[in-house]
Amino acid sequence: MYKAYCDGYTYRMSGFASIAYIIKSNDGTVIDQDVKKIGKASIHEAEYAAVIEILTKLQELGIKDVVVLSDDKLVINQLTGNWETVDEKLKHLHNEVLEKRDFFDSIQFLWLPENENEASIISKEILTPKKGVFTGAISKLDESRYQVVGKHTYIVDLFLSSCTCPAYQNMSTRPCKHIIAVAGHLETE
Repeated sequence: MYKAYCDGYTYRMSGFASIAYIIKSNDGTVIDQDVKKIGKASIHEAEYAAVIEILTKLQELGIKDVVVLSDDKLVINQLTGNWETVDEKLKHLHNEVLEKRDFFDSIQFLWLPENENEASIISKEILTPKKGVFTGAISKLDESRYQVVGKHTYIVDLFLSSCTCPAYQNMSTRPCKHIIAVAGHLETE
């Protein structure tokens, strides 16, 4: 039986999320893996998105016998029927998983601790601030706003998860490097 590790991650400073999965064969060989940003989402929305993504990929590969492994107790307990899905934002995602489930001859949804979830590491890497990337100055303006001075000067508002830089304003990069730099700066304080 194939093992399908999946994970959804939401970076708490910005609300932006990523999903990742790793599919392994019976002998432990990696068949496929992927990671990508999905925009803003709650942690449980991201986890459901990861399950949907991996089920879609398993269908594409024609894999019909699988154990889906996730470290989100809420999602796993909802998918196994142990808990009711009451959050309106999750109901349509839950139903989408149930529809995809019909493709499989044998499918199990199992919880495992985060440190055993192989997809957990790669889901976080894509959104986690990299230490030492930003070399400018950061100064606190008020409770949520920071001035970031590098080549140019921008204002980052962590409460709104916004920045005055062109990359953020044009929606080409979210979170932008300035938001990531301020978040990383706060983590090292």
